[in-house]
Amino acid sequence: MVAAVAVGEQENPANANARAPIVALVKYVSDRLLTKIADHLHVEDLRLIDAATPSRDDEVVTLADAEGQPVVRLAWRPKGRAAP
Repeated sequence: MVAAVAVGEQENPANANARAPIVALVKYVSDRLLTKIADHLHVEDLRLIDAATPSRDDEVVTLADAEGQPVVRLAWRPKGRAAP
């Protein structure tokens, strides 16, 4: 995942920040990261999925970029729901 933000003046950002520095953050999505997120959110089997149809038991969210294009799909089961 990549996130970036311009660091500059809050007043008149369109004109005053044309040369503002940009801070970027890159985070690799690994199984370990997904496990930590799942533990924090109290869900099971958090994983990346492709465009194929997920299981009926899965909850799914698609994360999109600034233009609304899908970047990644995540699937999981709420804790306590049995695996298929």
